[in-house]
Amino acid sequence: MSPQQSVFTIAEFNAMKGASDEEKLLSLAFSAKDDIEHVIEISGFRVGAAMLTSEGVYLGVNLEGEEMGLTLHAEQSAVHNMISHRGLGTGVVMVGITAAPCGLCRQLMSELPDAQGVRIILPDSVRYTLGELLPNAFSPKLVDLPPLGRVESPSFGPSQSSWACCPASVTLAFTSGRKSVSGYFLESVAHNGSVPAVTGALNVCLLQGGSLSDVASATLTVLKQEKPKLNHLATTKLVLSTFCPQLKGAVEVVEV
Repeated sequence: MSPQQSVFTIAEFNAMKGASDEEKLLSLAFSAKDDIEHVIEISGFRVGAAMLTSEGVYLGVNLEGEEMGLTLHAEQSAVHNMISHRGLGTGVVMVGITAAPCGLCRQLMSELPDAQGVRIILPDSVRYTLGELLPNAFSPKLVDLPPLGRVESPSFGPSQSSWACCPASVTLAFTSGRKSVSGYFLESVAHNGSVPAVTGALNVCLLQGGSLSDVASATLTVLKQEKPKLNHLATTKLVLSTFCPQLKGAVEVVEV
């Protein structure tokens, strides 16, 4: 696997060598863990995830910063990678992960459509459904909100903010001239597992083989509101000050 390839079509996945789809998916998760650049400044513990949907396979890796809260788990990364590529299709089939998912990630994955039956593939050869790992999940249905991955808007793409109504995206440009990347705010109904737009953008950069030191500028797009419930600008500046100090806190803000 190329370190720059984090999305695979169904045809590419079917053509891979392996005794079963489960074996191939877990192999991709370990490839993500071993081959894709990680920024993990606290634990040094690499995790890879591979999410199979009806549209393709989407990889994820963990990201850690030096301050509490500046963390993205591999499962969150894979969810963002899949949603940013509009790859949900008819739904998630299974997820291969190199280590057991924490409670936060089980919650976030449970917010995808029809998630209780999604198969979770772990290295211990024991197979679970997400419903077995998180029974009686706090799902969007319980509060009459749409599941993750089913929202799209002209201004914010697949960003989802059902509670706060504060969609956002962050676009990063690079000094090397490589193609810009974007991340989208994904708000969990439990909120704690939410993916900030800037964190999503940094993770896309890494998944595509880019370097965070190559980031030249950041543009935050937010909904114009008199009193927004979320401060996306403060979050964006905090995350960038840790991972892209060369920007010196500079963020262009676009209100729509």
